[in-house]
Amino acid sequence: MSRGQAALEFLSTYGFAFFILLVTLGALSYAGIFNVASLRGSECSFPQGAGCQDYIMNTANGGGSGAVPALPNSNLPYVRTVLYNTYGVNLTVTAAQLQMQQFQGAQSCSYAPAGSWSLNTNLTLWCPVPAAAYHPTQRYDGAITLNFTQAGGNYNHTIKGTISVIAQ
Repeated sequence: MSRGQAALEFLSTYGFAFFILLVTLGALSYAGIFNVASLRGSECSFPQGAGCQDYIMNTANGGGSGAVPALPNSNLPYVRTVLYNTYGVNLTVTAAQLQMQQFQGAQSCSYAPAGSWSLNTNLTLWCPVPAAAYHPTQRYDGAITLNFTQAGGNYNHTIKGTISVIAQ
């Protein structure tokens, strides 16, 4: 047997085995076996100055670590986020919105305490979620936009944080 023939047989045998391995891995990947995003836990991230203390997506009304405003429909699913003010000054919150990838349009959020957000205190955001878009144990990724001014100031500031939460 010549060296060329031995090399060709070696490459064809192991090449075919390698091809079968790639097809198998491709099929498993397509089936979602290697979906790393499904293994990721919940997380909340805001720029320096506003830290996430707590966050949840649930269907129960109110409660938790902050005073959540009363809701017109207590069965609506919601995202509740508690932020901590470390900006170094008191702030006045003017608006808050939630934009999730799983549903269209931004949802206006309620927040407490209304208006003033003192230094080193919590601000609780409550953002309703369309009931048709809510599915327990599903991951929801989105952004929370918070508009504010410094207490006594005239200039509006906006910060945007990200949230990734698994519905409960």
